Amino acid sequence: MVRRILTYVLMAIATVLLGAYFYFTTKLERESAAKRICKSIEVVIADSTENRFVHKDEIINTVQETFKVRGRKLYDVNCGAIETLLNTTSAIRSSEAYVTDDGILHITVRQHRPVARIQTSGLGFYIDRTGWIFPLQDDYSSYVTIITGYIPIKVDKYTRGYLKGRDKKWMDNLLPFANFIADSNFWSAQIEQVEIAPDGNVIIFPRIGKQTIVFGGFDRYADKFGKLDAFYKAVIPEKGWNKYSEVNLKYKNQIICK
Repeated sequence: MVRRILTYVLMAIATVLLGAYFYFTTKLERESAAKRICKSIEVVIADSTENRFVHKDEIINTVQETFKVRGRKLYDVNCGAIETLLNTTSAIRSSEAYVTDDGILHITVRQHRPVARIQTSGLGFYIDRTGWIFPLQDDYSSYVTIITGYIPIKVDKYTRGYLKGRDKKWMDNLLPFANFIADSNFWSAQIEQVEIAPDGNVIIFPRIGKQTIVFGGFDRYADKFGKLDAFYKAVIPEKGWNKYSEVNLKYKNQIICK
């Protein structure tokens, strides 16, 4: 009985000592962290070999101007707020920010990958596969299909992010068509420009060949590209690239050539 009581007492003492150890260790760590300051910012653009829409200096300047992190105590650097700011900035798709004991704020970002460039009168912008809009860059252009003509959405040079209402509905109709082209090595290389008429007719201008391809609307895009593929494989080898001036894919189960 005495041995059992002694065991309980020793366990209680050990628990108290262990709790005190963790308490004072945590307190010392917090006090030490509170004294350390942020000395520099290091940025990694994880997908810089694919796109170059954002630059390290641009990110560093944005973070420093907004949060004044250099010289600030590490304990006071709000990494969550930094990520929120960067994730709503232009071409950045996602970001991760954290500080290390050596006084460095580390930031890793990933960019939006464009699937098409939309060009209106005097204004151009990119869209990614989810419909996110971000502006063109003065010093870099992505090799994607250009969409011109009647673009019935309201955007300006400050527009970033997702559209709403009728504009979103139009973009939702365009996206499967644009993604289909972007996901195909052949079609993304073959299609130079897409023009949209006021009546919704989609006209495709290929890089090779003089044909104007009348696509119709964005509906049944996979079937229409299948017919165009059949035209290239069966008709072109026999008739040549310049035999026809127009290839019409609008109608089901038909290819009408002029």
